[in-house]
Amino acid sequence: MPKRILLTHLDPVVETELRNTLRQLSAGWVLEEALDNSGSQVNWCNYDMVFCPPERAEVKTILAASTGLSHRLAVITASRIPEEREWVDMLEAGANDYVARPFEEKQIGRLLAVCA
Repeated sequence: MPKRILLTHLDPVVETELRNTLRQLSAGWVLEEALDNSGSQVNWCNYDMVFCPPERAEVKTILAASTGLSHRLAVITASRIPEEREWVDMLEAGANDYVARPFEEKQIGRLLAVCA
């Protein structure tokens, strides 16, 4: 079964660039976008990795909603501008990693490999 990536609540510029990078690297992965902006209708067990904005509440909500899954959901925050403090905040909130524009194929490829 292919691994699944969800892009949710991202800034449009971030989402477009991240989607383009992921399409080049994500052979064997299914790339999806959340249809419900509230996130309440997301069935987290359908996903292996989620990219969301670098907001502590967003990360905490996803982690809380994915508690009890049979697998660990990788939560990656994606930002428009790299900021060290934001990166630290997201890791403290429980995110697996933090990426920022321009999205480097090497870094995104490493994240996909870890979750494969």
